[in-house]
Amino acid sequence: MVGSRILRNIVRCLSGERRPRRESRRQAVIRDVKNAYYDILKAQNELTSSEASISLFRDLDQLVDRYYQEQNVLNYEILEVKSRRARAEHDAFRERNLLGREIDTRYSMATVGVDQLAVPALSAAESAAIEQQPAASSAEQTSC
Repeated sequence: MVGSRILRNIVRCLSGERRPRRESRRQAVIRDVKNAYYDILKAQNELTSSEASISLFRDLDQLVDRYYQEQNVLNYEILEVKSRRARAEHDAFRERNLLGREIDTRYSMATVGVDQLAVPALSAAESAAIEQQPAASSAEQTSC
């Protein structure tokens, strides 16, 4: 009984029956890792944006307070700036929690920039290949 099950598994493995299932699991893992990476980048970009907003509203809050002391702004304008600053701080706090970070933690993921995705010029690629393979440059010189 056990021997026949082992024999069937061997036949399945040799016939490649399990290969599509393994490949589909591999593709699912790749997809999940990519999705997690881009979700982290998205949350990090939102956090960066929120931190920039906090800085803007902090400066605006100081400016509005100064104008209020000079009696150049109304009370509702001060309240609006303070509420927007509080909302931006709350958003940043929520985004840090989504990333699983402490409030004071400074961390950023390396992103892939457009310049890293660009295809190098043919001459630059040839010179890099020649530098890595000195035999290629000597073969090129003897053939000419």
